[in-house]
Amino acid sequence: MAISNERIESIDHGQVTFRYKDYARGGQSRSLTLEADEFLRRLLLHVLPKGLVRIRACGFLANCHRAKKLALLRQLLGAGEPEVASAAQLDDELWPRCPHCGEGPLRLLGRTPRPSVRQLVASTYPPKHHDSS
Repeated sequence: MAISNERIESIDHGQVTFRYKDYARGGQSRSLTLEADEFLRRLLLHVLPKGLVRIRACGFLANCHRAKKLALLRQLLGAGEPEVASAAQLDDELWPRCPHCGEGPLRLLGRTPRPSVRQLVASTYPPKHHDSS
């Protein structure tokens, strides 16, 4: 459910006021008033098309417990803390190597813009010649 009924404070004169948690301000509860159509637009962003199922992280991957549970799992498995690679190591690992000599890393020098469908279609037909006779 996108919003519970308890969070809706009022519906008056085409406006909806509801409570939300403001995580940018330490998770404090705040109120927001929106026009009814904007409220419905935002609400419907959470409705999935028929046949699709929302998969939410739960258990040890639930957002509210993730850091504590992963630390506990690492401890129980004897895995320890993951190594943090330096920026230079990550940079070298992320770039592909040359497929011929294995040297590298290969770097992106530029991008070629993707042609539009109209340009692709036009390029498949031979140019038209106009006779001036």
